Amino acid sequence: MDAKAVSSDSGQRISAEANAESQKDLSVSPTGPLVSDQVTGEANGKTAYPAEVVADADAIAEPNWSDSEVKGRNAWILWTAGNEAFWDWLARHGYGTIDLLKLVDSRQRDSRFARAGMINEPGTRSCTEIEAKQTYGIYLDRLVGSPTSHYRDIMRPSPAGDGNPADQGNNDASGRDGVGERNPEAGKYSGCAKQPAIDVYGYSTGVVGLRLFKNPEFTGAAVRRWNAERFYNDRKYATDPATIRPYRVGMSCAFCHVAPHPLHPPEDSENPRWENLSSIIGNQYLRIRETFGNQTNPSNYFYHLLDSQLPGTIDTSLIASDNINNANTMNAVFGLSARVRRSLFNPAERLSPESSGYPGVWDAASYPTDPLGGFQEHYEKLEENPRHVPRILVDGSDGVGSWVALARVYFNIGSYHQNWIRLHNTNLGIREQQPFKLADAEEQSVYWHATLARIDSMTEFFLQSSTPMKLQDAVGVEKLKLKQSLQTLDDDHAEARQVFAQTCIACHSSIQPGTTKLVDADAQVDGVEKLSSLQLTSEDLWQLGRGSGRLPEHYLRWAEQAVDSPEFWKDNYLSTDMRLPVNLVGTHSARAVATNAMHNQMWEDFSSHTYRELQPIGEIRYHDPFSQTTQTYQPPGGGPGYYRVPTLISAWATAPFFHNNSLGDFNNDPSVSGRVAAFDDAMQKLLWPARRINHDRSALDTSAIIPESDYASDHGLIWRTSAPSYLTIENHQIPGLAFGLTGWRSVWLSILPWAPTSIAVLIGSLLLFSEPIRRRTKKLRQKVEWLDGVISFFQWAIALALIGGAVAVGIIVVANWRSIAFWETVLDWQLPWIRLQLFMAVLLVTLLGYLAIQSKLPLPSIQYRQARIAGLACFLFAAVFAFGFGTFLSGRGGGVRVGPFPKGMPVNLLANVDPASSPKAKLAAGRALEAYFYEAKKRGNASGSDADFNESLLELFERTVAPRLLEISKCPDLVMDRGHDYIFLRDLSDDQKQGLLELVKTF
Repeated sequence: MDAKAVSSDSGQRISAEANAESQKDLSVSPTGPLVSDQVTGEANGKTAYPAEVVADADAIAEPNWSDSEVKGRNAWILWTAGNEAFWDWLARHGYGTIDLLKLVDSRQRDSRFARAGMINEPGTRSCTEIEAKQTYGIYLDRLVGSPTSHYRDIMRPSPAGDGNPADQGNNDASGRDGVGERNPEAGKYSGCAKQPAIDVYGYSTGVVGLRLFKNPEFTGAAVRRWNAERFYNDRKYATDPATIRPYRVGMSCAFCHVAPHPLHPPEDSENPRWENLSSIIGNQYLRIRETFGNQTNPSNYFYHLLDSQLPGTIDTSLIASDNINNANTMNAVFGLSARVRRSLFNPAERLSPESSGYPGVWDAASYPTDPLGGFQEHYEKLEENPRHVPRILVDGSDGVGSWVALARVYFNIGSYHQNWIRLHNTNLGIREQQPFKLADAEEQSVYWHATLARIDSMTEFFLQSSTPMKLQDAVGVEKLKLKQSLQTLDDDHAEARQVFAQTCIACHSSIQPGTTKLVDADAQVDGVEKLSSLQLTSEDLWQLGRGSGRLPEHYLRWAEQAVDSPEFWKDNYLSTDMRLPVNLVGTHSARAVATNAMHNQMWEDFSSHTYRELQPIGEIRYHDPFSQTTQTYQPPGGGPGYYRVPTLISAWATAPFFHNNSLGDFNNDPSVSGRVAAFDDAMQKLLWPARRINHDRSALDTSAIIPESDYASDHGLIWRTSAPSYLTIENHQIPGLAFGLTGWRSVWLSILPWAPTSIAVLIGSLLLFSEPIRRRTKKLRQKVEWLDGVISFFQWAIALALIGGAVAVGIIVVANWRSIAFWETVLDWQLPWIRLQLFMAVLLVTLLGYLAIQSKLPLPSIQYRQARIAGLACFLFAAVFAFGFGTFLSGRGGGVRVGPFPKGMPVNLLANVDPASSPKAKLAAGRALEAYFYEAKKRGNASGSDADFNESLLELFERTVAPRLLEISKCPDLVMDRGHDYIFLRDLSDDQKQGLLELVKTF
């Protein structure tokens, strides 16, 4: 790979170590070294034992799993695609939000799940103080039973003979480690003799999905500067880009997707065994504020922003920001085979040339006979252009096929970050995005090619492992006294099946009229020769959900017979996998109106041309909590405005519901009874919307039950800040902020802080030496007569333009003098002398205009003295600029701290501000914020109790600022748990709803 080409193409030079790591990965071979004797798979609800803890996996291998399926699970659990470089970069340039190396602190192992929903890796333990000293003071989990020498490559070096711990504490044959602990599986699985290739997959951190790598930048001055105690306890030191860590932490897909197994969960959530974990269920217990915001605190607005992303959800456009806070659930991957089969009956998607060259489902001219045997005859439908595509993303924007959707995940979690951080403003957004082009990745990223080599194996893994998890198969389920399984077609669910046929089947069944011969044979409709003619139209769905509440008569007759056919419930994906307009679904619209997959946006190459040409869906109604009125807004055409119908497979195990997990209470209990309790609560709130008012957040460690009056006034759950907060940028983060806002190359950003100083010095020098310059130009004019008129013309034109511009700027500065003075105060004088420097900048431009026409003015002797005085003044200006703009923009001065934003402010008022809204509206919002901050400052100086002060600020903010922010919002829809309140649900009796609840529990 040509590093120079990467530099010129990506706008910044990829460091030598990143390039070297890519080459090292390629030398190992793109498919990696893991084979079936190192990792087994999961089948029939049994999870695998990955290579990092099992030496002799053949002893526990599932006999029906192929090497490719095993390799696919390896990739899912272990492969980070080089993103450890990104997460290290983000720890130093992410405005103090996340630090994965701190996140894996071994001292917090015993509370990882309860506090953050992280999964402790089986076969690992907390480290000792001695072991922490070995690793530069970093507290890292160790493998139980692993020899200390296993970590020799990442240990702190020490002189020979000083008792280097790396030479002590090796295991004996029984599997004991350096602290005398024994691997409980050492006898059966030969200890920890086999490990994945460290150069490719890193070391275990003790957290499933997080892998540890040496930091190639940790050399020389970085080692001498390193201080572990300050790293853990001094925020300023830890977030300084100059602080180079000894290690990097990479992230695999497992971090967000591995969770306690619904069928056989761990007795102790902090100490699971591998058989207690599932790779495909999705971690609905993961806390984003505790993980991706582990460096924030309640005084930081980012703390509340990340807190609003409920457990088990994440805003996948948080990094690659589209300026909408739109978290969505970490999908469980169920029924991939049935999902592919369903796609054959959905409209084909037309792809652009950039993505049409990639596979749809499988990268081969012919599909394997197992497990895709039934799809060989449909190869052209699934692989050519246009093609039928199974979708993954919640908003259905990934219309190019599951193959590329899987591959893109690694970009989304930081692979080839050297390219994508230049294409947008990481975290903050605001700056206009540029597309992440597939051609760039093809040409420049070794990790992209290494990832592509793993996609077929991951596809095989999901096809093998994504079968439903039935509640009836769960450990201890008999204690719950449930009704019989639906598969028996017993009378317990007969009425509920008919309710399903009259309502839910329209969206939540992959089997529709004419799609399955065995079902159609049991569901004949008199007078209808071709059952496929009964397929529902969009008008039919609108009638069912928002109109009459009924399905077409002939379709209903088919449905009522179909649900009584045993074949209907076999291999049913329980979703049409179709895009539905959000104004039909009625749920929180934030995720549906995401814009990253539109034309000219970040992920345009990863969405279909069909998606990018979708027509606008029309107006979306929302509740304005400040005026207590119903308002509307309209998202743009070209893709946004849809939700993909989610599957109901194993719904009993995946509550809370909705795309943002806002429907139902989070109880943090992964036991079978805990999941069923969460399901019952969510289903009751789904079927009886009036019960949503009882919303308990006590398990979230934020605030207790929401008062009914607040919930009723807001018309649902609006996430509000739980403490007064500020937008805070540390001084050393200012250069990174400048890069994010401008996208300029580092060379220009290094010049920017000192540009005013340099210009002032240049103008001062020209003024001081103006007399010699004037004499030389006079001689030149005398030699070339016609040149005198040309030079005179340009002198006067330039002078008048400069002086006129200076006057105009001066007028603007004077007109906004009070505002500028106010922002000096708001910023706590971190950027000193703003007014003085602006005034000097106006004078500097004026002096430049004077310099242009100086030779045309009378009285040369006076001019010369004036020029010298003006030149000396410019040097004074340069000194002021150096200590003002220079130190601030270079990160050597003060930081930025804007606030306070009152406790109780809706988080999304700020998060959803649209940078592309009209300048007039943005100016009005800025003025309103300015007036609010001024008043807050004044009230703060004379405030009484904190509670009274905050209450008065919240009232002022909601009355004066909030309406202005709603006007410039990209998504003013704030209520998170609204919608899915269809007409037909209102017509069901309580008994019918309860029966439907029990029916869905069997899926």
